[in-house]
Amino acid sequence: MKQRPIGLIDSGLGGFTIFYGLKAVYPKAPLIMLADQKNNPYGPKTVAELEAITIKNIEYFQSLGVDRVLFACNTTSSLVLEKMQAHFKDIEFKGVIDGTVKQLKQADQVAVIATKANIESHAYKNKILKQFPEAQVIEIIAHDLVDYIEGLANDATIYRYVDELLKASGAADPIILGCTHYPLVLDLFKKSRDVTYIDSTQAMVSELGVWLIDNEGPASILTTGDAAILKHQLQILFDKDEDVKAVLV
Repeated sequence: MKQRPIGLIDSGLGGFTIFYGLKAVYPKAPLIMLADQKNNPYGPKTVAELEAITIKNIEYFQSLGVDRVLFACNTTSSLVLEKMQAHFKDIEFKGVIDGTVKQLKQADQVAVIATKANIESHAYKNKILKQFPEAQVIEIIAHDLVDYIEGLANDATIYRYVDELLKASGAADPIILGCTHYPLVLDLFKKSRDVTYIDSTQAMVSELGVWLIDNEGPASILTTGDAAILKHQLQILFDKDEDVKAVLV
């Protein structure tokens, strides 16, 4: 049985939607989840800042023997994936955007809700229009939603924010949740507008199967921030009691 650890990176809690989705299907998968909470949020950062941060994170993964990395983050998938592929020739990378867009069955009018950096890159819009040239794509920046989720804001606060965001979506259906944090409050999106929502979790569970078949080993959860805080966040949001290790990257 192979033991080849697979690295997952996100700025914080969003990547755990994919981490736990993978663990549900591949419970013995050798996953290393790195929550880069020291640098959270990624959305307002420049491309240059994200590239510098990501290079350090990948170099850290290399020190752990990781040779396959999933950007469990829409912002880095849209802005630095190609640069990392060129920089680290011996590492195989995947992002979340292609697989998410492939879930679209029709796209007459589709909304994308994402971070400032992601929306300004037009990554989702360009991919959608390549697949559905006649589609109307509404792009919506959620400036503060990641901060609300990471800060464990109450449902009423997040609902008011989400409800305001969705006013810009018009009649769009489906709506792409273009940040891996957002599925954590999917119920609040549905409470505001009960339409079809698409996110990255199921797509990544399907796409990463090729990395995980016959590949077993220990899993670990790391943070560049405070381990006690992440442990508490995982208890609240995922009902998981995990061993969390803080690392210097």
